[in-house]
Amino acid sequence: MSYFKYQEESGHSETIPNVQTMVEAREVAKEWLKDGDWGVERKTLYAEATVFEIEEDEDGEETTLDQANVHGRIDPDEPDCREDEHDWQSPHELLGGMEENPGVWGHGGGVTITEVCAHCGMYRVTDTWDQSQGPEPVETIEYRDADDTSLAWSAERAILKAPSLDSLVEALSERFDSTSERFQERGLVDLPNYGGDEPEDTQGIWSWDETRLLIGEGGPDEWEVVTREDWVNGEI
Repeated sequence: MSYFKYQEESGHSETIPNVQTMVEAREVAKEWLKDGDWGVERKTLYAEATVFEIEEDEDGEETTLDQANVHGRIDPDEPDCREDEHDWQSPHELLGGMEENPGVWGHGGGVTITEVCAHCGMYRVTDTWDQSQGPEPVETIEYRDADDTSLAWSAERAILKAPSLDSLVEALSERFDSTSERFQERGLVDLPNYGGDEPEDTQGIWSWDETRLLIGEGGPDEWEVVTREDWVNGEI
């Protein structure tokens, strides 16, 4: 009788059940390869296994009739983000490169493509000519932790693109400390507004919507939201 065996480079092996041909056995092996626990955390891994067709005689002696290698690309799961999912962006001011193709750099016979998450500042790097896993170049994806520069960029973006006055206040409260020194010195004068007439005197007013004003002196942690009516009536 003959049977098929799956074996990884580590030496782990097991019999492949319910298959009759090498073609069927290789398909099962590919799925097992992808589903294996390879400890992939931050970077793509290319794994390999071998499928053996083995014949066993009446005395229990085994003979290899055929064998074939199978390969699998195992990409890492996306790490957690501060929001429900990452929002990958390619800002030229952060990533460099050509303005029409930011974050893309030549590498060997391919390119590296760097993106950054607008929510948390994490980097995602796609390398189309990665030779870290052998002499033959392969494509890999790697996730890299946010640094001070990307954290500042994502924090400033969250503040400047806040969709409402309440969202702006929340973003300032949670993320202002992560912004750059340049932004803390000059960026606050460019905070968005959300409808309604501009107050006649904007001294001490940082943003507004149709019914409310964001006012205060000092830093954002000292500001407060008040109604336009209370402001006009001097009830602040």
